[in-house]
Amino acid sequence: MDSQLWTVYIDGSATPNPGRMRIGGIAHAPDGSVHRFSQALAHSGCNNEAEARAAMHVLQWLHAQQVRAVLLHTDNS
Repeated sequence: MDSQLWTVYIDGSATPNPGRMRIGGIAHAPDGSVHRFSQALAHSGCNNEAEARAAMHVLQWLHAQQVRAVLLHTDNS
């Protein structure tokens, strides 16, 4: 296993579906530190869009941190 691997769990929701979207996630760094995010989005959409936006959000953040190895978990197919 890569010693620089980050493990990330994300989720997104829309209430009602479609409706107001929220995204959230937790990222576990290789050094054991944990980073969390949770936020409401400014516009409406479906739960699948919210999940995709959660993935984009965390991947952009990880890229800015110069992370190169990520295991991303989501419950969206």
